[in-house]
Amino acid sequence: LSVLSHILSHISTCEGDMMDATASVAQPEIAYQKWIKKQLEKRSAEFSETHPICIFCGTWNVGALPLDSDFEDIRQWLFADNATNKTGSGYDIYSIGLQEMVGLNVMNVLMTNRTTDEAVVYWIQKLTSAFELEFSSVKYRILIEKHMVGIFLVIFVKESLFASVSDIRSTMVATGALGIMGNKGAVAVRFELNNTSICIVNAHFHSDKDSLAIRNQDYHTIVDTAVFTCSDLASESSYKDGGMLSYLAELSNQSEDVTIFDHDYVIWQGDLNYRIGEDIDTREVFARCNTGDWEYLKSKDQLNCERANKTVFADFHEGSLTFAPTYKYQPGTDIYECRPDKKLRAPAWCDRVLWHVNNTSATTSNNHAVKLLHYSRANLHHSDHKPVSAVLRIEVRQVVAKALKQVYQQLLHSVDKWVNAAAPKLTVVNRLVDVGTVTCDRRYSAYLEVKNEGSVMAEWLFIPKNHDTTVCKSWLTLQPSDGILAPEEGVQVVLGVELSAEEAYEELRNTKNNRLEDVLILRVLKGSDLFCVVSADLEEKCADNVRQLFEKKKIGVDMNTATREEVTNVTKVVCDIVANEF
Repeated sequence: LSVLSHILSHISTCEGDMMDATASVAQPEIAYQKWIKKQLEKRSAEFSETHPICIFCGTWNVGALPLDSDFEDIRQWLFADNATNKTGSGYDIYSIGLQEMVGLNVMNVLMTNRTTDEAVVYWIQKLTSAFELEFSSVKYRILIEKHMVGIFLVIFVKESLFASVSDIRSTMVATGALGIMGNKGAVAVRFELNNTSICIVNAHFHSDKDSLAIRNQDYHTIVDTAVFTCSDLASESSYKDGGMLSYLAELSNQSEDVTIFDHDYVIWQGDLNYRIGEDIDTREVFARCNTGDWEYLKSKDQLNCERANKTVFADFHEGSLTFAPTYKYQPGTDIYECRPDKKLRAPAWCDRVLWHVNNTSATTSNNHAVKLLHYSRANLHHSDHKPVSAVLRIEVRQVVAKALKQVYQQLLHSVDKWVNAAAPKLTVVNRLVDVGTVTCDRRYSAYLEVKNEGSVMAEWLFIPKNHDTTVCKSWLTLQPSDGILAPEEGVQVVLGVELSAEEAYEELRNTKNNRLEDVLILRVLKGSDLFCVVSADLEEKCADNVRQLFEKKKIGVDMNTATREEVTNVTKVVCDIVANEF
């Protein structure tokens, strides 16, 4: 019990000391953690289930014109296919992006002002009212809203899904005047739905037919500089007052800054302003629009051509453009703007919805991760643009805790094997050393056999127990007390036992028998501590003589309740007696 007490006490109190000895292995531990995380990502199909959800993605350049009081217009855009939706209960998520929410004048571009604030409130009220009018039995809530000058993005989520959303963040990138103004650029939001990450970007690129290179640069600037920082977590969740899920850190980026492509799904919507190519005359574009020759015009569409060359939006997907170009109309009509007093601009598919799938994710590694259910435009008349909408059905992953635990334990087992294989391995052949019977003032010797049975160099040393200042008791010596062993190399540690009369008396007062005992701790740097026990029996006659001499002098001190000073005085007296007798 005495030995066990020493060992357990050492284990519970030496963690701080171990930090210094193992500091040099911190880097490999980080590597193992990263490896485990990567393996969890690769094997996530083994411990997760997937289920489909539908996301409505709507984009509209409203031309800074407020809507009329007729709400049917908005509902025709947002809920045009609700009648054909099997349940009639709407989609799971609505991502609604506007451009030119306010006029792009100097005052609005340079600072956030009352006009912008009023526009945000106006559109949130109009959109919320539209949902309340459309759905009587299903409730939607705003997850997050983000805006920059005239670029506005709001996410509505079904009440039943709200508690499954976490890690909500937002960011924005300005690419407008001087490369820093917010009249052009993007706002973006990201969130986790169960264990699937989704990023949605609403962008407004530079206009004009001859600004192709600038539009491409808009895309790359947004991709390269948009970062969702950890500090956004608290501030960007104001609309989401429901309980967030505390999902597993191994599968989450919640403690990290993330970029647009650090997600399972990326949805990019907005007025991207790509036009019909420069090699086709404007009047020919009008003529082909009149005949509905979409296939030819699609072949000349700048965005399609740039995507084919992988200049921008590489690995993004888009539905087929089976609807008429969405720009440029005479406001209030379905007629393309071609009045002689206006600048002649060719019709174009400026307003688009694209999506990107992370093929390295187990959730989205198959070709069926996204299915386009709908891609069209609505014939609203308040702007020179027509609103566009797309409905995407995506697969969302949810972790099964019990299955995850099994995979995680398998990975830990693999790591343990590697760590053990790389760690120094020392063995002590004889951890329990019995010196036998000893008497005072005579030297006895015993041996510990220490051997390196590992494949790496091993540095070792004896260390003090707990808060002791010496590695062993005063009647015991160790030679050597430290060293370095190559693989398969060994060393013999000589244990010297020599007990003085004073030490004999100290040992007798701490035990009810004649047993001498000490616990040694052999520390292997970057390895495990080893425990050895050295014991001996004080010769019975020697022990009796000490006790008898104690009685003979009638010292009269109760050793069970004696103070340290009394014990010291008694020890000196007995030592004198023992010295005279022996």
